[in-house]
Amino acid sequence: MSFSDNLKRIRKDKNLTQEELAEMLNVSRQAVSKWEQKLGYPEIETLFNIANQLDVSLDTLMSEEMSESDKKDISNITGKIVIKAYDHQSFATCSKISSGKLYHKKERKDYANYALWGVEGTGFFGGNYTLLGLYLNKGDIDKEVEEILNAMKKGISYYELKYANEVIKQRGKFKIVK
Repeated sequence: MSFSDNLKRIRKDKNLTQEELAEMLNVSRQAVSKWEQKLGYPEIETLFNIANQLDVSLDTLMSEEMSESDKKDISNITGKIVIKAYDHQSFATCSKISSGKLYHKKERKDYANYALWGVEGTGFFGGNYTLLGLYLNKGDIDKEVEEILNAMKKGISYYELKYANEVIKQRGKFKIVK
């Protein structure tokens, strides 16, 4: 399932109309409709607000269905790992990670298109999420996730991001620094 499918399912499970959800989020009903039809996507801040208002984790909102072999492959990971974030100053202790696409009308060549979050705990909203890294392309974030999972499987307690892009925030989006 994609973000669009997850949003629609969760909204319906909570017996909300698109208009009611839009009011909760302070956006237009058309915005919610576009998100559910895969015609547009919310900004990062709005994603956090959606998760908060619907009382679900970002993981639940953003995740795609994992295959059974993927689930078995990571089911033995129970430890935590400290990850040095993209800003080279922040650290996050994570029990799991979550990755997802940042939604623009079309994939951008000068802005981050993917994000990686570290997740710790299982709080009221599904745990504390820390933005770890931003990525221009899917290949880089996939390599990063694979390396982090391998480190966690081996019991390695520290990981420094290798493939995250350096960014600056510009008009609510993260521009890649060349």
